[in-house]
Amino acid sequence: SLFRDHILDPVREGMKAPDQGIPIPMPKLSKYTDYIEKGKIIVISGKSTSGKTSFMDHMYFMNVFMWWKNFEYEKDSKGKVKQDEDGKPIIDENAGKRPPLKMFYFNMKSSARLKLQKWLCLYLKLEFDTTIDIATLNSGVGRLYNLNQNHAAQIATALEFFEYMEDEVLTLITGEQTPTAIYNKVYNYMHEVGDVDETGTYLLKPENEGLITMMYIDNVEYMLSENDQFGMLNDEGIKKKIGNYARELKVKYGVTSFIISPSKSTFSRV
Repeated sequence: SLFRDHILDPVREGMKAPDQGIPIPMPKLSKYTDYIEKGKIIVISGKSTSGKTSFMDHMYFMNVFMWWKNFEYEKDSKGKVKQDEDGKPIIDENAGKRPPLKMFYFNMKSSARLKLQKWLCLYLKLEFDTTIDIATLNSGVGRLYNLNQNHAAQIATALEFFEYMEDEVLTLITGEQTPTAIYNKVYNYMHEVGDVDETGTYLLKPENEGLITMMYIDNVEYMLSENDQFGMLNDEGIKKKIGNYARELKVKYGVTSFIISPSKSTFSRV
């Protein structure tokens, strides 16, 4: 029955495994936004230079990869991996099998070098509580301090972390893209890892069962225009088109999207 399919079964599943989804490192915020669940569209808005990209990269990108990377290990109350007397991570016997993960990051706002360096600064803060900025990282004018051997050792540790990310889960696309180019990149991948059956239902291949696919768009205002049946799209048309594509990817393929869409500038002090 409809009642059994849409109410009883979900309620029972929720009782068996409460707090489903990928946790975010802000407990108060999670009470309003919930955890990160498969097949969601999360839009981050705000004024210029208010920290939208940094927020997305911390909350929904780096946090998600660290959750996936450390999935099989026990964690303390702060989410840090527990270690035994020899300094090795402790396996969590109740964690289950780690699900496959794929992350598409459309980096349209900055160069690949700047994006990777910002991710490194974020990683060093999260992993070692080391506060460092781009100028300090490159020993440039205006740096906070001079790098020492300890910083060099931390950066060397990060090398393994980011190469593992790149090899296993990340596809980084740098440069301005049209909405259709973004959609096609994710669409083509989903049809590599799954197929549509005779009823029109999309199913993942057995080896990809449980796959979590995530799409990150770092700023919709940097997307390129394209033609529709009436001519070149304006800014609102571009946003509407990427929104429609994100909904299609969500409904048909269960893709979770994170999109930065700056709020409109206004002269109002309110």
